[in-house]
Amino acid sequence: MSNSKEPTSVPVLSKDNYPAWSRKMKAYFFLHDLYELVLGEDLEPTEMDNQPKWIRRQRQAAAAITMSIDKTNAIHIDDISDDPVEMWKKLASIHNNKTWPSL
Repeated sequence: MSNSKEPTSVPVLSKDNYPAWSRKMKAYFFLHDLYELVLGEDLEPTEMDNQPKWIRRQRQAAAAITMSIDKTNAIHIDDISDDPVEMWKKLASIHNNKTWPSL
């Protein structure tokens, strides 16, 4: 298995492949220990020592989502591109209201 953290096997989200895309993204989040973060359950730690790691993970999740969507979907998350929780919720609400919060 590759050590790459890029979601290379995740299809690009377009108007008609949300179920497949969200399944692949869920697997990616599991693989990289980001699932709870994207669900909003892994909150930013209050201890300063733990914040840099959490912020890196938050950015990794946001980048994974951003890298795996097309231009049409990118428009919807431009103003929240640093918040993977809100990005995930927004994309789910657009494509399938029943999907959030259960990835």
